[in-house]
Amino acid sequence: MAKSETQVNFRLPDNILVRFKEETQKERRSQTAQLTLLVEEWLEKREKLQGAKA
Repeated sequence: MAKSETQVNFRLPDNILVRFKEETQKERRSQTAQLTLLVEEWLEKREKLQGAKA
């Protein structure tokens, strides 16, 4: 099955973007791959916290 992806545009402060780019280079990931990983981890963490509260 093909993956469905949507392009998203947003703004970041310059200093955060510079740091983010540095980290993606260290991790040898594209910016898209790194951001996807970070969002997935954040969502999983929130789901676990919400599950623990229930």
